[in-house]
Amino acid sequence: MRKLLKPKWLFLFFWGIVVLASIVILPNITTFVNEQTTMPQNQRTTAKYQQQWGHGLADTRSLTLVFSSPNGKLTKAQHRQITKV
Repeated sequence: MRKLLKPKWLFLFFWGIVVLASIVILPNITTFVNEQTTMPQNQRTTAKYQQQWGHGLADTRSLTLVFSSPNGKLTKAQHRQITKV
C-alpha cells in the first residue's frame, strides 16, 4: 500500500482521472464541425453575410503587390494573368 501512495503514483493517478474525465465530458465534435462547414442556404442569410463584408476595415491601407520574374521581363501572358488577378 505504501508503494501506491508515493508521489509518482499519485501524480499519475491524478492525471489519469483528469484525462478520463475530459474524454467523458468532451462535447460531440462532429456536430460542431458540421455546423461550422455548412454554407448558408437561404437568401436572407447570404444577404446578411454580404452586408458584413469588409466590416472593420475602416482604418486600413491598401496594398500594392509587385510581381517580378527571375527569368527577366514578364511575358505578355504573365502580364495578362497578373492584371486579371
